[in-house]
Amino acid sequence: LLRLTPTPSPLLIACALPNPPHDGFPSQLPVDPPHLLDWSQEAQRHGVAVSAASNLLQWASKLKRPTDQLAQTNAEIRRNAIHDALRWEQGCRECIHHLTSARVSPPILLKGGSLRYQCYPEPWWRPSDDVDLLLPAEEIPGASRVLEEMGFVPLTPHKNRPWSTLHGHQRAFIRDGFVVELHHSPDNLDRPALRYEALAPGATEESFVGTPHL
Repeated sequence: LLRLTPTPSPLLIACALPNPPHDGFPSQLPVDPPHLLDWSQEAQRHGVAVSAASNLLQWASKLKRPTDQLAQTNAEIRRNAIHDALRWEQGCRECIHHLTSARVSPPILLKGGSLRYQCYPEPWWRPSDDVDLLLPAEEIPGASRVLEEMGFVPLTPHKNRPWSTLHGHQRAFIRDGFVVELHHSPDNLDRPALRYEALAPGATEESFVGTPHL
C-alpha cells in the first residue's frame, strides 16, 4: 500500500506492525517530525498510537531529524498504554475468577484480547476497553447472572452496540466503562465448527489473564 501511495500520510507510514524494516519504506518523511505530532490523536482513535509513536521516533532518528518532541510523546503514549493494559488485565482476571468459581467452563479469550499476546511486540501495543469470551451456548445465561452479580449492567446489542449481533455476541455487559462480551460463536452464523466444544481443544492452555485463548 505504501508503494502504491505517491505521498503516504504519516499515520499510514507509522501504523505498520511490528517494527517494519526501514528499507522497505520511503527514504524521507512527507512532513517534518514535529508536525507528525498532529497525528497523535488520530492514531489514538484508530488504536495505532503506540506503534505510530515508536516507529516515527525510529524513522526520525534514522533520518537525523529532531526527536525531542517525538521522544516525549512516545514516552507519554507508552505510559498510558501500559496503564490501560494493566487495568484491562485486572478486569479480565476478576471476571474469569468469578466465572470459573461459579463452575462455568473456562472461557476462551477471543479476538483482540487474544491477538494482543500473539501478534504484537508487547500486549499493551494493542488497546482495548472490552473483552470477548467464548462459552458453551447453554452456559451463557448462568455466566450472565455472574456478571450481573458483579455489578455489570446488560447492554442491548441492537441499541447500544448495533454491530454486536454480526460478531456472535450473545450477551454484552458494562461496568465502569469496561465491556464484557459473551459469545456462543466467533461469528453470527452459529456454525458447529466454531462453537466452544469444537474450538476448546485447540485453544492455548493458559494466558496472562488465566484462561485459554485462540
